[in-house]
Amino acid sequence: GAPKMGDSGAWGSRIAQGEATLFKHALEGFTGSSGNMPAKGGNPGLSDLEVERAVVFMANSSGGSLAEPVDPNAAQGDSAETGAPAIPAAK
Repeated sequence: GAPKMGDSGAWGSRIAQGEATLFKHALEGFTGSSGNMPAKGGNPGLSDLEVERAVVFMANSSGGSLAEPVDPNAAQGDSAETGAPAIPAAK
């Protein structure tokens, strides 16, 4: 019963619940009228940040406009994707 990525109709009501609810359901699992979703998609090895980023990617590919989660452990100025130092813009 999971919505297909890109199906804005199926994702609309889920996105409308807000990112906190989307993250909670993805991280902790969810049982709804259309089926069950295991916590972290059934992969407990995923970090919370990885799951949240996946949710944002799927939601935004389906009509949402959620902000990319930021790694709270990354040093300021580091790339959110790799944790590598940010490259300054060319002058």
